[in-house]
Amino acid sequence: VLEDPADAMNAGAVLRSCDAFGVTETWFIHNGIQEGTSMRKHVESGRVFDLDSNKLQDSSASASRWVATRTFYSTEEALSELKKGGYYNAATCFTPQSTSLYKVDLTTDRLALWVGNEFAGLSDLAISAA
Repeated sequence: VLEDPADAMNAGAVLRSCDAFGVTETWFIHNGIQEGTSMRKHVESGRVFDLDSNKLQDSSASASRWVATRTFYSTEEALSELKKGGYYNAATCFTPQSTSLYKVDLTTDRLALWVGNEFAGLSDLAISAA
């Protein structure tokens, strides 16, 4: 789950990594697009992350053809879908309560690994759900 990615090339690189590790689906969350409160210029202009953009396609090295994507317009919406699907949420962040990646059991069949914005990281809501 990519929460508020800022750069298409970074998102493409994540898709490439997902493909390499056998991840079958990646979710993009675009908070604020409907409210006009997003921190990202492409969202503030009313456009979602263009999954067909040349930058994303080039940086994903065709992984975007093999990794399915879904788009959500709020973290709450994505969390609701994950809960319905029985997913285990793991957040990639550093907080005083963080557990080392090496101590977390990631062997579940339904894992949602959260990655935050390149500048602001994950939202408090995403962190608290993990």
